[in-house]
Amino acid sequence: MTISEMLALGTVLGIVDAVGSPDLQQIYDTIASNNSTPSVQLIHTALALKHRGEFPIAQVLKLGQELKKDPLAYTVLRYVVVQHLYLFRVDFRHVQRLSKALDIPYRDLQATDPQMRMLPRDSSR
Repeated sequence: MTISEMLALGTVLGIVDAVGSPDLQQIYDTIASNNSTPSVQLIHTALALKHRGEFPIAQVLKLGQELKKDPLAYTVLRYVVVQHLYLFRVDFRHVQRLSKALDIPYRDLQATDPQMRMLPRDSSR
């Protein structure tokens, strides 16, 4: 991971933590639909990963296709997804699809000890 990738990832995750409220999802959706820049789409997807109870597989796969030609944004998306998969349980079929679509080695997404590193999903979300 390069310094620019770390800065971009930190910026995206910092914004998500600062503005991330599940009550504002409708506003986030409106902003994302009116602004298709990679940064806005990355933040929107990171917010969806953080607040939705179900993994937004279609949104992540679509964004992955859109960002393939933007190496920085594509790398940030991959790290956001890997972080989420590392922390939360996700259906293994989604993990396999993401591994293939986002060029993430599947072995990097497999849990060595699933009980040790997974966080429970907040049922109120």
